[in-house]
Amino acid sequence: MKKALVTGASGFIGHHLVNKLREMGTPVRAVVRDAARARGILGDAVEYVVADLSDAASLRDVGSDCDVVFHNAVDYRAPRAHVPQTQNLLGALPAHVRWIQMSSIAAIGIRPLGTIDESTPCRPETEYGKAKLEADHLVLESVEREQRKAVILRPPTVYGPGETYNFLSLCRAIQSGRFALIGDGRNRIDFLWVGNLVDTMIAAADATIDGCEAFNIANDPALPFRDTVDIVSREVRGRSISGRRIPLPVAKAIAWPLDIAARLLSRELPLGSARVRTMSGDLAFDLRKARERLGYRPTRGLRETIAETVAWYRKESLLR
Repeated sequence: MKKALVTGASGFIGHHLVNKLREMGTPVRAVVRDAARARGILGDAVEYVVADLSDAASLRDVGSDCDVVFHNAVDYRAPRAHVPQTQNLLGALPAHVRWIQMSSIAAIGIRPLGTIDESTPCRPETEYGKAKLEADHLVLESVEREQRKAVILRPPTVYGPGETYNFLSLCRAIQSGRFALIGDGRNRIDFLWVGNLVDTMIAAADATIDGCEAFNIANDPALPFRDTVDIVSREVRGRSISGRRIPLPVAKAIAWPLDIAARLLSRELPLGSARVRTMSGDLAFDLRKARERLGYRPTRGLRETIAETVAWYRKESLLR
């Protein structure tokens, strides 16, 4: 890479990526809305461009001298905005700029059983997943129209220092002592350490890829969810998780009226049908394609990385 353009550079994944690129000596241009805030996170060794992905005019010539773009920016609170933002960025960048698209397992959707590979049909259920898939299709259309080269990466829940969303919620629920497994916990749910993801993003930028290719990325091996919960519990509570479990039929029966209540109250409740499906489904990736085409070799898993993640949460007063 001669020069990298990064969106979402001051976010969780983005700032880990920028730090790695700087360690490698790769010049980085960060697309940000607030340069002062971004500089406080990333420092001065980054070129900042103040632009709004929702404003196509502000993106003019934003990356004409770059050879790769890492498109990480997304607002979880307004996921539909991700689609026009991706379209605007595609329109602003010449075809020679290789595109690394940060997608998500949410674009594939929840599967009750079985390992997911790149041939698994995408049937997203959430607005976030639908927006991610639509943005992926925009990238594919650009590749076909402009002979652009692109890689789409689909990780599950990503964790590490700086994460303040899904994985933090799991840690808080376990620390509360009120967490309960749904079913027997033997179902596998993939997670991904941010360091493994960043290494893969950089490998994707340098890989020999013609056209557009999608890759599933996760820690390896996928752990049964009860093992994941136990590892987290030992770190956040100092002991193994209790044996509290909710039988799957009971959880489904409880979730149905809670779905109705959540709609009436216009807010998310601790248990609902989507959460029951997520916690009881098999969300494990087949990683053979990433191994073969990207040389994917995850260096660290949950057991090796949970301590630094929880330590960061505590330093930031996000966990007791």
